[in-house]
Amino acid sequence: MGARYEVEYRAARQQFLTAARTAGATVASYENPFGRGPHGEALVTDVAWLGDRDSKRWFLCSSGMHGLEGSAGSAAQCAWLDAKPALPNGVAVCLVHALNAWGFAHI
Repeated sequence: MGARYEVEYRAARQQFLTAARTAGATVASYENPFGRGPHGEALVTDVAWLGDRDSKRWFLCSSGMHGLEGSAGSAAQCAWLDAKPALPNGVAVCLVHALNAWGFAHI
């Protein structure tokens, strides 16, 4: 049986951050100053970078643009990170988790 990925925003965010750091990503976090989650939590969009940012080729993958899609996108990003990807030379990956954190948290 495969790994279990979280559905709820708070748990999915923590799972993403753990997976990103374990994979060796550099993580930046951007808090939404205009709202809170349903449990009073901060709403944050996290950005994980793997590879050289000066690379000529980048792959950009976002999750949660439409809040309802947040859990599926988060699971896909975490599964990829958990696979411990080896990037080809000259390639960087940018994962944007919970682009619409408010929508993800509030479904």
